[in-house]
Amino acid sequence: MFKVEAKGIGMKGMEHMISSPILEERREVYNRQNDKTKSLLDKLSNANPGTYQLNVIKKGRPKISRGDIFALNPFEDIYFYGVVLNAGIDNRTLGEDLYVIGILKKYTVGMNRQVEFKNVENGDLLLRPQIITKTYWSNGMLYNIGLNIAEKISVDYGFYSIASRCFVDEYSEKIADVPKHADDFCLTTMTGISYEINYELIINELSLRDDLKKAFSKQLKKIVDSDCLIEGQAQNSGKVNEMFVFEKENRERCFVTLGEVERYQELFADMQGEAEGNGYDWEAVVRAFLKERYPKEEKLINFDSEAEMFCMYCSDEALMKELSEKLTEMLRSGEIKKYISEADFLSI
Repeated sequence: MFKVEAKGIGMKGMEHMISSPILEERREVYNRQNDKTKSLLDKLSNANPGTYQLNVIKKGRPKISRGDIFALNPFEDIYFYGVVLNAGIDNRTLGEDLYVIGILKKYTVGMNRQVEFKNVENGDLLLRPQIITKTYWSNGMLYNIGLNIAEKISVDYGFYSIASRCFVDEYSEKIADVPKHADDFCLTTMTGISYEINYELIINELSLRDDLKKAFSKQLKKIVDSDCLIEGQAQNSGKVNEMFVFEKENRERCFVTLGEVERYQELFADMQGEAEGNGYDWEAVVRAFLKERYPKEEKLINFDSEAEMFCMYCSDEALMKELSEKLTEMLRSGEIKKYISEADFLSI
């Protein structure tokens, strides 16, 4: 998932390290793996999401409540289970009618509506809590099995906000203590959960039970054989914040950030050492883009980039949303290479 090299940090990176505990923890987990596991994680990162998307169980529009247990089918006849940790969330940044879910370690071969849950505690989670929309249910990828354990949930969770640089809850309110389980403060896309499940199973492959290991070996072959969708760079993990993400901190400031910039370093391969693809280099690229496409608005925008993260902000919410969408579209299409070639990297 992460290809971290010293040259990806550079001199500026040694002086200014991004204070993102989620990013650091993910990097540390990757770096602890052996070469075989790292290779499989890299192949997952490059894979066509269609090879690991959740299978459709049954489409519907259920009423979703805190404590609802649902099933999901990532591959073969393996069904994992999850719990709704909070429901009907309205957040000024992410949207309305959102849900926080926890994917559990419990699974069965074939779906079992009578599966038992005495309680759900911190150690029962397979993945970090995710913020999602109801689309996961309406598209049939999550299926409520008719069990609710709202009174039996004891999970300490939260999210890390890049804009606020602190841990927050699902309502954007600051959390005083570091939660036991935390992920980035963003929406999980329709391939995000399936990606994370495969990621965790690759890391823990040796400890899997025989039935799960056998099914997952078939899944791994599909991933390894999959074509890369984005030429010259790693495919993102399904999280919205893997590309240019918009986040509104308050009425005064709206942010657009690009985290995990090492994912896109190959885009700078032709720069012959002039740029390596760190956060400061991306700032130069975006400045070149703004100078050409948004000359009047450019003066309204401030930058606060660091070695491992690009960041810009201003008070114009509509403008920042538009820039987030435009930059993400260009990154996916490859059009961003035009501005990489035109950027003045020495000016940053």
